[in-house]
Amino acid sequence: MAMDLGLVDVEWADGEGGGLRKSVLEAVSRVRFESVLPVRRFTSYRGQRHFTGWYWAATMESLVGFESWLERDRAMLLDHDRRVVGLASQPFR
Repeated sequence: MAMDLGLVDVEWADGEGGGLRKSVLEAVSRVRFESVLPVRRFTSYRGQRHFTGWYWAATMESLVGFESWLERDRAMLLDHDRRVVGLASQPFR
């Protein structure tokens, strides 16, 4: 059974204007999500139970946020895979 991509809404932060944009999933195939801003902040506070931070991704030549050791480890694996051309953290909701 195939999913109808015209029924799935996607919202992302525009990398240029900073405003939120919204569309259906089937219409956003040309959006470079690795270039958009995260849709929410990576918060950190004393005593929190998870580990947040920033990883320098050579693939992107920029920082990529993470909210757990698992996310950081996956970003590192993607960054070392020659087939990967871009990665982003929290690009849409």
